[in-house]
Amino acid sequence: MNWLKNVCAIILLGACTATPAAPPAGPQYVTLERSGVSVTLTPAFGGRVSAFGLAGRDSVVKFDTALAEAQPDPPVDIGSAALPYQGQSLWVGPQDEWWSHQSLAPEMQGLSWPPDPTLTAATATLTRLSPYRIALEGPDSPYTGLKVRQTYELTGAGCLKVTAEAKNIRAEPVAWDLWTNIRVPGDAWVFAPVADAEAIRPGPTNDPSFQPPTPRFTDGLAYADPAMTDVTAPAREGKVFLDVTEGWMAGV
Repeated sequence: MNWLKNVCAIILLGACTATPAAPPAGPQYVTLERSGVSVTLTPAFGGRVSAFGLAGRDSVVKFDTALAEAQPDPPVDIGSAALPYQGQSLWVGPQDEWWSHQSLAPEMQGLSWPPDPTLTAATATLTRLSPYRIALEGPDSPYTGLKVRQTYELTGAGCLKVTAEAKNIRAEPVAWDLWTNIRVPGDAWVFAPVADAEAIRPGPTNDPSFQPPTPRFTDGLAYADPAMTDVTAPAREGKVFLDVTEGWMAGV
């Protein structure tokens, strides 16, 4: 078998002092708490983080609890693959090959959207490995040829360590990146370390009527102002490619 592995860390930088929200309803949720930090996970929707932050404070991870309650068990098909539950979830890469290595849906060949529904809509199997460590293992995917297992560990330092492993379920070799998506609220400031402004490469919006944020460079950091001031478009949307100097991003 071929194995792919990816590890990332979600580090809490700050949180506001709003009144804690009521526990989300709908699918199954499991909450871990340690060192004043709380993380909530769900095995639904491929297995993902639905909340992370200081215990009793607002989450720094964006998750649509209303959609999760309304559609807690979506069908595992292409039509449900891109439902915007948000939170933290796993994709594979490169995106332009998502549908190039399968024959189950020949009409999808060459497309780069939506993602594999096995990774975004199927319910994972939850295993508690320790009081602060949980594994979520998804089913075999007929589209990417992978079986994905994500492990979440809330460390004593107040960090969430996310490890992803993928097993090749096919007889022939497969090659994929493991791509962790972490969604934050739209008014969050996001920073990443880069060498200079040339390391910031804006991409196109999915909808030409949307206005992309303007990426900026100051003191070795790439960032964008999320404010809607003077924005006349119905929404702000954009994509930016960064050649980073270190392996981290920060959402505040």
